[in-house]
Amino acid sequence: MEPKYLYVMLSRTPTGMGKIIRVFTRSSYNHVSLTLDDSFRRFVSFARYAVDTPLAGGYIKESAERFLCGGAEVPVRIFRVEITEEKAQQLITLFARAGDRSTGLIYDSLAALLSTLHIRTHIPGAYTCLSFASKVLGIPFRSLQELANHLAPWEIFRGDFRTIVQDGHDRSDPYFTPRGFFRGTADTAAHFGRLFCRLTRICQYKDSLEL
Repeated sequence: MEPKYLYVMLSRTPTGMGKIIRVFTRSSYNHVSLTLDDSFRRFVSFARYAVDTPLAGGYIKESAERFLCGGAEVPVRIFRVEITEEKAQQLITLFARAGDRSTGLIYDSLAALLSTLHIRTHIPGAYTCLSFASKVLGIPFRSLQELANHLAPWEIFRGDFRTIVQDGHDRSDPYFTPRGFFRGTADTAAHFGRLFCRLTRICQYKDSLEL
């Protein structure tokens, strides 16, 4: 039986939010994505839905073009972790749900912002890219650097993402459809409304992310 692998990629994204996170956390990277595919064309993570709406997001499928579209260098570290057949099947099922908003899983923008102040929160059904990776790996990492240190023995690549994956110029990813100022503002307000509703327990939500 061929071994099964989970690939974990840390990236230095060229977004404003990414730069803010790196400044305050003093980290070289600000985002983590997961995949079972060694072509590195498709990942899953918790991140923004649209390019111009940084704080409204959820459990999404990430195309390689999200990282490559700017044409600039994209520093990444990729780790390959061997997993069991049972774990692989669980992740296939879990990853297939990415992009389905009916799951109710949302991006924990509040935790992402508070992480710059080293403050941690927990909101049911809300994850950052790091807390999602922690959930999948079964280890509660407090920072991307801690995650990188733990996975260091399994690193298979470090460098510019463009050297291993080329931009296919596929812009079908919903990320590339701008929401515009008014719709983006409405999306962000609604998103934070859901977060605060769950945080204060006004809304009862049963976390549907199970492993």
